[in-house]
Amino acid sequence: MKKISLFVTCICFQLSIQASSFSIDINIKGERTKYLVLSYVNFYGINIDDTSYNNNGLCHFSGSIHEPQKVSIKSNLAGRSVEDKNSLDFFMENTEMHITLLEDAFPD
Repeated sequence: MKKISLFVTCICFQLSIQASSFSIDINIKGERTKYLVLSYVNFYGINIDDTSYNNNGLCHFSGSIHEPQKVSIKSNLAGRSVEDKNSLDFFMENTEMHITLLEDAFPD
């Protein structure tokens, strides 16, 4: 009986992890961006800096978070001024997202 109970608990835990995943597809309009870094806190409370390399204008991130949270995407390009940090902050939740980034207007 203990084995069955443990097995059911493991299945429920695995399903809860799968149900709380996110996916972000980013279309990059420009040629100088080589990679993007997504910073967030994952499902287990660990700070993650996930890197995705530009593959013909596309970057993809996936993972899991515990609750909606503010995340940051940064590019490899240096900012032109103090105000332009080539980063984008937004709230993310466990869902599928599609983003288009313009190289010369990154925060837009």
